[in-house]
Amino acid sequence: MIHVYKIPPPELEIESYDAFAEANGASHASASAYKAYINAVKAEHKAAWWAWYKKYRDSPIWKRKRLAVLKRAKVSPGMYRCEACGGNFPAYQIEVHHTDYALVGREPLWGLRCVCDECHELLTDWGRE
Repeated sequence: MIHVYKIPPPELEIESYDAFAEANGASHASASAYKAYINAVKAEHKAAWWAWYKKYRDSPIWKRKRLAVLKRAKVSPGMYRCEACGGNFPAYQIEVHHTDYALVGREPLWGLRCVCDECHELLTDWGRE
C-alpha cells in the first residue's frame, strides 16, 4: 500500500482581522499585531512542512521515484542528462526536481525532472520570487 504524504495547510485560530481585534480587545489590536500573528502561523507551518519533506525524502517511495527519474536521464554509467539545459553531468551534480510542489508526496513521475545543480537553483528560485 502506498501512503500519501501530505501536510494540510495551516489552520488559523483567528480567521480575520475583525475576529483578532475582538479577541484581543479592539483598543489593543493593531494591523501589525495581526500581521505578526499570521506570519508566525505561516512560519510554524513552513517549519512543519520542511520537517515532513525531509522525512519523505528518506522514504522508500521517494527513493524509488528518484531512481526511476535518474534511470530515465542516464546517458552512460555515472552520467545523467539535465532535462532543463541538456548537458551531461556526473551524479553528484544532479538533483531530482519537483515541477509542482502541490503534488509532493503523490507526484507522478512526469512531475519530476532530472536537472543539474545550476538549473535546479534557477528553477527553485523562480518559485520563490
